Amino acid sequence: MPPPGSSSSAAALGPSHRWGASFRQVLHEHAGLVAILAAAVLLRVAALIAYRPALFFSDSWRYASVARTHTVAGIFIPGFDTLRPSGYPAVLDVLAIVTRHAVLIAVVQHVAGLVIGVLVYALLRRLGASRTIAAVASAVVLLDSYAIALEQYVLSETFFALCLVVSFFLITNRRAGAGAIVASGILLACAASLRTVGIVAVPVWLAYVLVAGRGRRQFGIALAAVAVPLALYVGAHAAAGRGFQLTESSGWFLYGRVGQIADCSQFKVTPDERPLCRGTRPTGQKATPRWFIWDLGSPANREFGAVTGLSRPEMRRSNRILRDFALKTIVSRPGAYARMVGSEFVRFFEPGKMSTVGPESNFPITFLDQPQPSQFNRKLADRYFAVSSPPTVHAPAGFLRSYQRFLHTPRWLMAAFGIAGLLVLLLAIPRSLRAHLPRRAEVLLLVGTGLLFLLATVATASFSVRYLVPAAPLLVSGGVAALLDLSALARQRWPFRTLAHARQAMSPS
Repeated sequence: MPPPGSSSSAAALGPSHRWGASFRQVLHEHAGLVAILAAAVLLRVAALIAYRPALFFSDSWRYASVARTHTVAGIFIPGFDTLRPSGYPAVLDVLAIVTRHAVLIAVVQHVAGLVIGVLVYALLRRLGASRTIAAVASAVVLLDSYAIALEQYVLSETFFALCLVVSFFLITNRRAGAGAIVASGILLACAASLRTVGIVAVPVWLAYVLVAGRGRRQFGIALAAVAVPLALYVGAHAAAGRGFQLTESSGWFLYGRVGQIADCSQFKVTPDERPLCRGTRPTGQKATPRWFIWDLGSPANREFGAVTGLSRPEMRRSNRILRDFALKTIVSRPGAYARMVGSEFVRFFEPGKMSTVGPESNFPITFLDQPQPSQFNRKLADRYFAVSSPPTVHAPAGFLRSYQRFLHTPRWLMAAFGIAGLLVLLLAIPRSLRAHLPRRAEVLLLVGTGLLFLLATVATASFSVRYLVPAAPLLVSGGVAALLDLSALARQRWPFRTLAHARQAMSPS
């Protein structure tokens, strides 16, 4: 008779026992991740209790106004907006099928944050990291107080990060078939519909397919998988009379970016652009993209009217004029533009540097000590989120604020991961070293996308620490993969063996 603990005994006890044994084995093997995940769950439950039912930001109401625009077979679908893409409003409409109460949005976003952390762990294990290294890396993502606070807000960043991480997790499986590639491409297109800056990930994603040696057939599948859904979106956008584009406000945001360095004496100004050269320019803290885009006293708002209230034809005309004006500014002052973008890009990695576009821009990543009435729209709250009064702050908030002082996105670590990734990509240029850098393609995809996302944000819009949060899982995953390659390369190429041979030759034996 086999001993009680044998596999035969387990099999004799039935499928439920075997499942239980397998589950216990998984818990034992991944105990580090399980402990971190438990802490991450408790922190998110505390956020749900402390700031219920959810938190709102100025962008929340713009997304809400786009959601529930039309009905098809009794189901709400979003419309299009001049300022924001329709991906996140579509998510709100899907969740509203269950309930339109805002608490569901916060709960689902917290679950999405947990999924992101688990996928970081799984991806690094696939890339050869030990369980300990993978668990520590996932902890940087799962226990990040900036991410947890952002998940409590009705904002698109959490789902944007989820789409990117799931897409990259699928495509980095070297044994993935056509189905996984198609799913990865669709998710990447969805990320671009959630935040337009996600479009910069597409060329990096396609480059990964080539560098990873997937072949022409899989590259063709990948190209179609991401291009078709994007074409459908911009096609629907154009059919609505809004042009073949993701949004209609790129000119406004680029104008806000370069407004502080615009010098009309440096280029030829058209009559339509002439009003943008008039008036006193703000100095100091007011010389920000926020002032140029949203302030009623800015040249653009004085000339065209408040950007939030423009009709479709007015928006189309103003966006074209502002885009041309901004491009002329960049061409006429490339050095000033490069210095401005470079300095704000570096700010992403400087500890303690918060948003320059106003203190309220930091609300989505900070745990508040009191409600923010200025961020609450009573009319839209009851209509879209079944919430009739501003969110209330409860007891766990004090603990969360204390926790956030010590554990948030480690900016210096993000810089280290970025540098490690760039170093791997630089070392991979000579063919002789590529065999020693087996993860270089994944480093290109993860670190390349994370850094390019941040660079594109400050190059076309503005700096905000909020934008670092979705890039963090990519930088963490890619940075750890880069360090694994660098450490292996150092062991193989540096003269440690020579030193060992020299010691052996000098020994008396």
